[in-house]
Amino acid sequence: MAHHRVISDRLMGQKHDMEYVCIGPVPASEECTQLGDHFSRKDNELECDALIYQLIRENGEPPVGAEFFILKNTGHDFGEYFEAAIMYNIDEKYEAAMHYAYQVEDLPELWDALALKFLKDNNYSRYETPVINIKRAG
Repeated sequence: MAHHRVISDRLMGQKHDMEYVCIGPVPASEECTQLGDHFSRKDNELECDALIYQLIRENGEPPVGAEFFILKNTGHDFGEYFEAAIMYNIDEKYEAAMHYAYQVEDLPELWDALALKFLKDNNYSRYETPVINIKRAG
């Protein structure tokens, strides 16, 4: 499964025929990777990919004129972070693209089973199996 392209927030400001909607990195009631000492860019991007795939499963493929991507936010005090986003063409002939973009902004509450499998299969650190050392008696 291909990963979605990452586009900087600065670059998105230069696309005059496109608007975009920030969706977020995870479903509404899930915890996301937090900026700080233990921040993992890989985990943050995996969350975004998993969310995009789940939104496509729930809403269908985006229509012509709309495209999911991962938005790289650069203006945070603690560093850059990533969010799933969707861009759409503002030309009125792509009206379905705009409606789709605002439809997928309504996030699911939780990861679905395929999103959880995707995260686990891609070594998402929250789902790593802990190693337990057992001492044998004797």
